[in-house]
Amino acid sequence: MEAIYKKAILLIYSLFIVAMSVLPVSGPQKLEHLGADKVVHFSFYIIFALLYVYAFAYDRFVYVKSFVCGFSLGVSIEILQYFIPYRSFEVLDIIADGLGAAAGMIIAYKLGKSGESN
Repeated sequence: MEAIYKKAILLIYSLFIVAMSVLPVSGPQKLEHLGADKVVHFSFYIIFALLYVYAFAYDRFVYVKSFVCGFSLGVSIEILQYFIPYRSFEVLDIIADGLGAAAGMIIAYKLGKSGESN
């Protein structure tokens, strides 16, 4: 039963990312100045990859799958944003998403390896 909760947390977080990516953002809430929006993208996908590994800890190739799913989610959202009038498609967002997913995968792997040695 615990596995269902872990997967539910991942699903809810994924829906949160989608909602934050498609809802309109107005004036002062925009984070585009100083590249802050790229930091947000990076952070969202680190957390996604960590939650993915947490939810599917005993799955084969879980670390690679966490990256592939995170990167795929980021690309899918950017493609979706291309068709939303108040959003825009940005290659740099995809790069930030991918780097975040990769960083999350590496962090999860390192945490998993350090936990095995104890």
